[in-house]
Amino acid sequence: MIYKMRSWLREDENAVYVEADTLEERIDNLTALEDWLYEDGSSANHTVYQDKHKDLAKEFEKLEIRKGWFEQQDEFKNNTMTALDAYLEKVGKLSESKPWITDEELKDVVDKVDEIRKWFEALLEKQEAAPKH
Repeated sequence: MIYKMRSWLREDENAVYVEADTLEERIDNLTALEDWLYEDGSSANHTVYQDKHKDLAKEFEKLEIRKGWFEQQDEFKNNTMTALDAYLEKVGKLSESKPWITDEELKDVVDKVDEIRKWFEALLEKQEAAPKH
């Protein structure tokens, strides 16, 4: 896990997912953990290894999830917008297939979908303005 995480942190493509001022500190901590492993850790109890591995794996998982989110973000945006458009299409067809639904009720649904779209677009703007780390 030490080697895997250190390698991940050193890859240029992953640099944007880690705060620049903590990158070297994280790598230094991994080096210190590796030194411990070969020195004092060589005679440590198995549960100590498990605890250190668990902590390191949890930290690494957060970084990989963060990267995964940003890699899938465009697909998520497109799928959400497509779903909203499809919903509006279905609402448009309701006036023909279900004439008992009033135009006012249909307009209410369309307004709600537009409200959701505006809310989602505002969230996207906020997300794009935030750093990836």
